Amino acid sequence: MTIAGPWGRLPDSLVGSVHAVGADRVSTLEMPEILGRWHGFSLALNSVNRSMGKDDLYPFVITPVIAEKLAWVHELVRRSA
Repeated sequence: MTIAGPWGRLPDSLVGSVHAVGADRVSTLEMPEILGRWHGFSLALNSVNRSMGKDDLYPFVITPVIAEKLAWVHELVRRSA
């Protein structure tokens, strides 16, 4: 919990279901917000792994070109849903 606290990832914030953390709204979010949330989550995951002496769990960087492609796929899926 010492590692999770500074990242705002405490169990109380996850009580309930996906609705409690807003994961059910992902189809209504724009890609910059989704990527912003993912960035914070991946930093927290990596921090936990590093605290255990492990390599980063998510060692990838999402470049602007990749973000554009993800936004395109997100929009394509959203339109077809």
